[in-house]
Parts: sequence; structure tokens; C-alpha cells
Amino acid sequence: MKVECIRTSLDNPPLDSINHNLDEYLTIGDSFLVYGIRFAESGRYVYIYDGNHLIEAPISLFKIIHDLTPKWKIKIWENMEITFWPELFYESDFLENFAERESEERQLFSDLQLEIEERFD
Repeated sequence: MKVECIRTSLDNPPLDSINHNLDEYLTIGDSFLVYGIRFAESGRYVYIYDGNHLIEAPISLFKIIHDLTPKWKIKIWENMEITFWPELFYESDFLENFAERESEERQLFSDLQLEIEERFD
């Protein structure tokens, strides 16, 4: 899936929402590949990559410009959240290690990124 930023913050975010103000990371009109989706009580989120960080952002900040989705795994968690992620994201500590810029996770993500980008060429 590919999305385009249509706003950088939510006007009236729910109290438990996360990343409702991404003015520092997003620019209206920029497009991003989506690397995962999470449905939670606090909202619906997409995972985008800004070149440095994997950012979990409210989906309402974007419009979908290409709806092709890869073969990802869907999981319903004990807290009733639903994730639609690449298999890699479910591996133990992957997301945490990626955020910590561990080289192995960065390389695995780079491989995933190339795989996803090829679908849009």
C-alpha cells in the first residue's frame, strides 16, 4: 500500500491516541510505502518509514494512493488489537532492535523494503 500525507496532526485526537502530532516528521503531499497496519482501541495506524525511523502514524493523516498490499500475517492480540504486518515484525524483539538501529534488523528491513518497493515499480 502507498499513502500520501494530507495532514500532519489530528485536530481532536482521542486521549489514548499515539503520534497524533507528527509535524516534525511529515510534510503534506509526501508519499510513503506502508510497512504494516495496526487496529487498536485508540485508533487505526499505518507504519511508514521516513528513511531513519519506522513511524506508527494515525491512518487519518493519509489518503491511500495505491491499495496493493503484500502477503502479510494478521494477528489478533490478547488486548484485542489487530496487526497486519510482515512476518519479520512478529519476530521477537525485531521492532525494538530496529528502533535501536541494530545492524542485523536494519539489514533485514532493507531486504523487506526492496521487496515491497519492487511491487510498485
